[in-house]
Amino acid sequence: MSRILYFVAMLFLTCLPAHSINTWQEQQSDSIVSPEYPGGDKALSKFLKKNLQYPELMRQLEAQGECYIEFVVNETGELVSLKAKDCRVTHINPGSVAKYSDEELKNIKKECAKLMAKEGFRLVRKMKKWQPGSVNGKPVSVKFTLPIHFGLM
Repeated sequence: MSRILYFVAMLFLTCLPAHSINTWQEQQSDSIVSPEYPGGDKALSKFLKKNLQYPELMRQLEAQGECYIEFVVNETGELVSLKAKDCRVTHINPGSVAKYSDEELKNIKKECAKLMAKEGFRLVRKMKKWQPGSVNGKPVSVKFTLPIHFGLM
């Protein structure tokens, strides 16, 4: 249960929009609304939990990690311009990789990072349209970063 609460807390804290593509600096005193997944953070967390497919290589190695998927929620709520940021293994069972050299382990971790990014892209592409962000009631494009945590329970 504490992992779920941690995930939800991290999701909330890191899902705040990084910045708007439009010129928000000129309109900071205006009414700004962040984009939102249909049903809010709780629904987003439920969607991720239900749809995340743990990469098989990571499962075999008992590896855990995190990946940040950056995208833009455009004026119509579509998710565009996907990029993976800082995908990395945070834990790996030492017994499952003891037979590998340092160089091989480095390559295995890179492969795991690629698999996490691929899964992150799959999840984001599977999402419904979001409610777009707005400034003074007018929809605007907003850059958003979604953390995806890969943890074995």
